Amino acid sequence: MAGMLESNGIETHVGGHYLQGGVGDLAPTDLAQVYVDEEDVDAAQVHVQDYQSESSTLQAPSVAQHSNKALLMLAGFALIVALSYMIAWR
Repeated sequence: MAGMLESNGIETHVGGHYLQGGVGDLAPTDLAQVYVDEEDVDAAQVHVQDYQSESSTLQAPSVAQHSNKALLMLAGFALIVALSYMIAWR
């Protein structure tokens, strides 16, 4: 978030991110916080909302798509191995 806000001209400060090393002794949520100046709060909220709405419309590839890619790669590998054996036995 901080990088996205900074790229839009909003100066940020990130605090608490070093506390992630204490997970187990600390609650593992809400450790890192992004701070902006008071006059930039409204603009920052607009950018964050835009970012969140864009990321919610993106869809991760389904398991079937990953399976198809894996099968295609496996078939290609099998073809290469078969061709290698055919060439070696000539």
